[in-house]
Amino acid sequence: MNLQRHDEEMNIQDRIRQRRKQLGLSMTEVATACGVAWQSVQRWETTAAPKRTNLLVVAKALRVSIEWLVTGQGPLSPDAALDFSKLSGSEAQLVMYYRAMNEPHKVQLLSLANTLSQHSTDEFGGFLLKPQIARSSAAKRKKS
Repeated sequence: MNLQRHDEEMNIQDRIRQRRKQLGLSMTEVATACGVAWQSVQRWETTAAPKRTNLLVVAKALRVSIEWLVTGQGPLSPDAALDFSKLSGSEAQLVMYYRAMNEPHKVQLLSLANTLSQHSTDEFGGFLLKPQIARSSAAKRKKS
């Protein structure tokens, strides 16, 4: 099922409502799956987007990728997207922030992450990344 036609022109409230109706779900059913009151779903469909902390559960309940839910772009199916259920809340948030950045900011963030990770150690006191490996990975990303 391809919903890409005008998804970018719709807002998140429209995408939530459209997807819920496509799946034949009531607001109560979506609310139960998300662990919220049906009034929250009603609000998400009309006036206020879900809080960031609820995006993962909303995407799961509607069987869509977070990227599609938030932007209307990218794969509709969560199976074709990154499996956010295997990430911690902070990791998922970092991925969402990264995807929202322009290319120069992505390069800056990767460089900063590379620098910071070189100073991180594992539980045995060893470095998680060897500096030359991290630098060569960053150089490859800059070329592409």
